[in-house]
Amino acid sequence: MPRELVLIENLNPMTANLMVEEHAATKDSYLSGIFMQADIVNGNQRVYPLDEITNAVDGVMKRITEGQSVYGELNHPDNLQIDLNNVSHIITEMKMDGTNAVGKAKLLNTPKGQIVKAILEAGGKLGVSSRGSGNVVEGKVSSFSLVTVDIVATPSAPNAYPSHVMEALTNESKVMSLADAVVHDDKAQKYFRKELSKFFEELTGQRLKPVVEDTKGVKNFEELLAACKTEADFVKLARNKDLSEKQLLDLLAASGRKK
Repeated sequence: MPRELVLIENLNPMTANLMVEEHAATKDSYLSGIFMQADIVNGNQRVYPLDEITNAVDGVMKRITEGQSVYGELNHPDNLQIDLNNVSHIITEMKMDGTNAVGKAKLLNTPKGQIVKAILEAGGKLGVSSRGSGNVVEGKVSSFSLVTVDIVATPSAPNAYPSHVMEALTNESKVMSLADAVVHDDKAQKYFRKELSKFFEELTGQRLKPVVEDTKGVKNFEELLAACKTEADFVKLARNKDLSEKQLLDLLAASGRKK
């Protein structure tokens, strides 16, 4: 009998096609897109049959209708436990659309949730990662039990990158990003710089210099900033100009102000 395994499957931003909806009335932000895929070989060389994904979706919706909170984290751990310190969102809805499991998640006003918002508002791309358990025989998954769907930088399914859109906004100037807020809060800025440094290291494999300095030393900073449209552009700029943590934070903050 096959041994039950912890199964973590990533969907890259192009596949996930995540979208952000921000509602003026409630000020809540929601992330929606493809959360899982069936009948396709994923980045881990595993295939989830359609009935396994369908049952997983039904299980999540049952938990939601029973009043349970299905929490998700920023960057998934290698276990099935939910760490409340890392929670960034709550899954509010999941359903099948062909062979895709599409879902909707409310971004929370937690440190991790604010980081997600700031990255997306700066034009960054994020994917999703399903976390659960099941059996695997010759690459085929059975008895799959879904715990949650996390938000990640480098996911594993073929087409999962999100696009950032704002809906139901009456005035764009009212949209305030975390990047703007931390400029005026030393404690928030220190925490955000630490988390941003970790995220940058995961993306590039390189550590940001911990030198605290402003952006005055970056030639044509506003021009360079205006040219940054994607997460890859920010990473490339940081590498080419040898930016410090503080400079990259300022770069994102400035980008947030331009939104």
